[in-house]
Amino acid sequence: MRRVALLGGFILGAAACGRTVPDDGRPDGEPPYSGYPRVVAGAGESCLLDASGQLSCWGKRLSMDSPPPDKRFASVDFELGHCGLERDGALVCWPPAEMADVGAYPPGRYSVVSTAGFVACAIGLDGAIRCWGHPDGGITDPPPGKFRDVAVSGEHACAIRADGTLACWGGNSAGESSPPKGAFVQVTTGTKFSCARNLDNVVACWGDERGFGALHNRMARSVHAGHSHTCAIELDGTITCAGRNDFLSRPPAGRFAQLDVGVEHACAVRPDGTVACWGNDRYGETKPPAR
Repeated sequence: MRRVALLGGFILGAAACGRTVPDDGRPDGEPPYSGYPRVVAGAGESCLLDASGQLSCWGKRLSMDSPPPDKRFASVDFELGHCGLERDGALVCWPPAEMADVGAYPPGRYSVVSTAGFVACAIGLDGAIRCWGHPDGGITDPPPGKFRDVAVSGEHACAIRADGTLACWGGNSAGESSPPKGAFVQVTTGTKFSCARNLDNVVACWGDERGFGALHNRMARSVHAGHSHTCAIELDGTITCAGRNDFLSRPPAGRFAQLDVGVEHACAVRPDGTVACWGNDRYGETKPPAR
């Protein structure tokens, strides 16, 4: 549903033929890098990855508490099970009891990882996508080629090729796996819908429009989908949300540098590094600890 990769600076410019995908701060074929605080929102749980690579979490898992392993991470993603990339790109997934349902993850080093339900995909340092878990809908059979971003939902997945074009696979009952043409720098997936941000910071969404509403064709610095809703950081740093989840209809005021959307809640990081969360607080997932 989400993807984890380095968030770089984005510059608005006029559309032109022959433009290439801008540098996202991570050279192709290199492991990810963590240089600032980032939040991750999942199912009843939120986590903060600080600049040192340490992961701290709050809320309570729907099925079991799951303290993160004592490692230094470059990126983390989770919904039911957790997967993270260490500084050298090594993949770690936990807890074992739940990730056993997803299956053994492939060995190797990776630059991006995305998880949803009992399926996950990651991009190797060679640019190839590897997926594992429940093969429902064909998500575990990704297309060949080199990619730089991937996002997984429970029923389909989308990825950005090295040239910026989109590829989606899996379920397509609402058109969620029929992406538009063009070059893109970020992609995100929800339940039966997908969104991506192009070279000019314009958001394109496709599939079930109830999941993204007025965010289609809106300009934004980043866009993030949950199960039935989508939130975006506007060019001025404010957050706008749309979709079918009333829990997320009123994001906090102010400017933000990074955002992630979970199942029924979301969290964002302000420029000063403080965290704000909103939405369903059944397990304390919207109450970040004082830093």
